[in-house]
Amino acid sequence: MTAPGGRRGARAVAAIGRGLYRTLLLAYPRDFRDVNGRDAAEVFGDACADSWANGGLVALARRLGRALVDVPFAGLAERIGDAPRPHLFGNLGGDLRHAWRACRQRPGLSLAIVVTLALGIGANTAIFSVVDATLLRPLPFPDAARVVYLQTRREGMKSPGNPTAEEFAQFASRLRSFSRIEARSWRSVLLTGGNGATRARLLAVSTGYLDALGTRPIAGRLLRPDDALPGAAPVVVLSDRLVTRRYGAGAAIVGTTISIDDINHVVVGVVPQIESDTPGLRFELYGPLPLSGPAAKATGVVTIAWLKPGLSIEAAQAEFQSTGDVVAPSNIFWKSREFRDPQLALFAAVSLLLLIACVNVANLLLASGQVRRAEMAVRVALGASRTRIVRLLLIESTLLALAGGVGGMLIARGAVALFTALEPPQQLLTRLESIEIDGVVLGYAIAIALLTSVVFGLVPALRGSATPPQSALREGDQRTGSRLRRLPGAFIAVEVALSVVLMIAAGLVGRAFFQARFADPGFAADRVLTVRIALPEARYATADRRAQFFDALQGRARQLPGVTAATIGYGATPPADFVTQGALQIDGSDEHAVSWLYVSMVQPGYFAVMGIPLLAGRELERQDMDVDPSAGEAPIVINRSMAKSFWPGRDPIGARFRLAEPRGPRRYRIVGVAGDVHDSLSLPACDPCGWQIYRPLPVVRQYTDVLVRVADNAPLPVAGLRDAIAAIDPGVPADDSLQSGAASLHSTMNRQRFNAALFGTFAAVALALVGLGIAAVIAHSVSQRTREMGIRLALGARPAQVRGLVIAQGLRPAIAGLALGLVVTFAVTQTMTRFLYGVSPTDPLTIASMCSVLIGVALAAIAVPALRATRVDPAKTLRD
Repeated sequence: MTAPGGRRGARAVAAIGRGLYRTLLLAYPRDFRDVNGRDAAEVFGDACADSWANGGLVALARRLGRALVDVPFAGLAERIGDAPRPHLFGNLGGDLRHAWRACRQRPGLSLAIVVTLALGIGANTAIFSVVDATLLRPLPFPDAARVVYLQTRREGMKSPGNPTAEEFAQFASRLRSFSRIEARSWRSVLLTGGNGATRARLLAVSTGYLDALGTRPIAGRLLRPDDALPGAAPVVVLSDRLVTRRYGAGAAIVGTTISIDDINHVVVGVVPQIESDTPGLRFELYGPLPLSGPAAKATGVVTIAWLKPGLSIEAAQAEFQSTGDVVAPSNIFWKSREFRDPQLALFAAVSLLLLIACVNVANLLLASGQVRRAEMAVRVALGASRTRIVRLLLIESTLLALAGGVGGMLIARGAVALFTALEPPQQLLTRLESIEIDGVVLGYAIAIALLTSVVFGLVPALRGSATPPQSALREGDQRTGSRLRRLPGAFIAVEVALSVVLMIAAGLVGRAFFQARFADPGFAADRVLTVRIALPEARYATADRRAQFFDALQGRARQLPGVTAATIGYGATPPADFVTQGALQIDGSDEHAVSWLYVSMVQPGYFAVMGIPLLAGRELERQDMDVDPSAGEAPIVINRSMAKSFWPGRDPIGARFRLAEPRGPRRYRIVGVAGDVHDSLSLPACDPCGWQIYRPLPVVRQYTDVLVRVADNAPLPVAGLRDAIAAIDPGVPADDSLQSGAASLHSTMNRQRFNAALFGTFAAVALALVGLGIAAVIAHSVSQRTREMGIRLALGARPAQVRGLVIAQGLRPAIAGLALGLVVTFAVTQTMTRFLYGVSPTDPLTIASMCSVLIGVALAAIAVPALRATRVDPAKTLRD
């Protein structure tokens, strides 16, 4: 049987095998690990990859199972001096039968362990499947390990940016470090005919792009170099998904003509749906990218290059330095910090949850082991070695862990479906749809289950095998020395410490979300209706034609019931989606590097429509629209944050500055200061945050935002605005961007909402595990100390004193764990500032609240055993 994971699966299996083997080698003495550990782990990892590639999951599980049994026991034999058995698999079947009987004899304990592990393994596996789909899988290109993304550096720019199509054509021919270089740029287009007008995403590509991705046409052909030549007939390649949805499955579409932006294109091919390397986007049409002419000068492209075989990115740097204007980052957005960090934070959270589950189960097994001390003593008295006892107990742990792993896989499947229902950000949603519990994820779950069996089973096994048989048989199972009671207390402290870290992190993320959710957005979000319209380029080629359309639309919109005003703009719907960067030079002052500046292009009446307060100066007027920002000094309005940053304590009205933007330097004159419009997405990404300028929209663009202000208590005229657009031009679709300002802000907060929901869920599970763990340990301790409690009561102790004794026993380790957890938390939360909106990582209210909840749960968990301790009958206890 051949495993379905391919090279990616083999590499992942090898890495998992090496990690598991290094963990198992901890059973050996340190000097052995120092000499042989690295080589042994490498050999075992390669062997796991071979088993996976040649024998599939069954062969891999067999090899992992043997290692799980052989390595720890042989290492423990080295440590404790027992002579190992000639073959450690001797009587394995008998041991498995004994483990099964032992689990059946304690159904409540076994069920608690399996459920606890299922929660930890299931959550961990579910998040790993997300990380695997988004961060670990290679880019959707052949030879993805050699792919880099090229960018250009411009004078005055703080960081590099994407080249234009013209720049790509110039440097692609002179770079010698690459076997091929391709480029792409996407735009929204109007597709008419068939089932009416609709918008679709067209990816304009260099003519070798589809071939570089290994795409093979289902029908027709791919793009050719002559398709991109000036004067060539317009052609397009369609995805099979678009063909099925719009024209019907099996439609003979090749050779026919379709209208894209009112221009007829000949369909030359149909290809399978291509996985995008851009999160949140799917492309359904592919056309040739123009490399010359006005369009090439204005079109920014993403440039993808394949390093020549055997050439590293470091070796290619010399050529990049010689070109001067080309740089080569090795990652794309969904492997960048913005996309990677939240997922790694979630993975760290579920890893903490899994560790809490392991500590909880270890405590339960330790308590069970104290009850079974007499059984273990009998085995030792009958000749069983310590290694044999350890092996027997570890096999029980492994059986429970595998059962928990099966339950965890079921939970993971449900969790992946739940992730989609939690409204994740669009960038993540498209990757979530490709998640599957494949061989790699299944192998990870098996490895985690086996690893947890060692983690939570090793200490109880060593403790259970260490008691001298004479002592155990003499003491029986009715009482436990203080030395044996200290270890469960230490486990409780560790469990509480881990839970403190997870709960405070969840509390901070949750508070940040609610603070952003209920913050004043700075404009009348629930009273503004917005829609972005993209006019067909051929039909609305001139500024006059576009202006006529939007003038007519504004006139019709103002006549709708409840509408008080209407205007247009570009990038004018909060949160603004148009940003710029560059060197900002204030007249008579020093130069400042600006890495994140929002730009909105607006027309008169914008601030009144949006409900954004004007704090100083005036708003933009009709005469301001006649100034060309690229040629003259454009009047602008800035927001309060920018005024405070650059003109602290001064009046910025009339101030002038020069901004070296990517498309050339521009000069501005400040005529007004407006209130801040809060965008929770921008706050973690810039320092300082929230700078914004509003400049004139002198020429109506093809892509334009229409903004309508609605009176208080009046319904939003969604259908009326859609009908108004259709009445002016039925060929212009009012797409799904027609929504209220509040809905727009709601969609931008999907990432915070998603993270807060998951963090909160993990924290709640951790809290439940802590409560159950403390309750189980204290209840077991009370049952073991029944005789002691009876004697205390017989000697005159009041029930309140006995209760206080039990409560103190439970609270001492909990408080110690709380203190340890706070120390760790203060270090961990400093790395979370990117996820927090207006909340300090050391927010005292959140920390105090989470600590109070945790102590409250601990007290509730101790209360029942404490009450039971006072109900002991002293006379019956003394008789027994």
